[in-house]
Amino acid sequence: MNYSFTNKVEYASYNLGVFLCTTCVGIHRSMGTHISQTRHLRVDRWLDENQIIFMEQHGNEVSNAHYERYLPDCYRRPDGCAPAVLLEQFIRAKYEREEFLEPARQVGYMASTKSGHLMKRGRDAAKFEIRRFELSEATNTLSYYVKEVSW
Repeated sequence: MNYSFTNKVEYASYNLGVFLCTTCVGIHRSMGTHISQTRHLRVDRWLDENQIIFMEQHGNEVSNAHYERYLPDCYRRPDGCAPAVLLEQFIRAKYEREEFLEPARQVGYMASTKSGHLMKRGRDAAKFEIRRFELSEATNTLSYYVKEVSW
């Protein structure tokens, strides 16, 4: 699985076994060291030989095969041109929530309807307000509701 990032690979998450670009390392660092431990490839000191051995044995292909084992066919992986929020949500789903490690965690991706909340600009265009939305595969529609009946 190739990434076509415009950012140069300069970092590694040595506990996950993946090499990272400058955009992704910021997301990995924001998740905390209990999930992803990062080092710069040339600037940081790599004192633990086990970290280097682990990186040699894994790398992005092996790690992706593990962490994306049950990535749904319908799931669109973000690339280097994707908005930052999509890239962050994919990385968090993959490593923090581990959503693609077990088939049982795929129910939400395979459902024919989705619902949630979004921020929509009001009529006066001065502020954004919370709106409930529903995305339906059956009717091929996205609906949002101005008034929320109950949370």
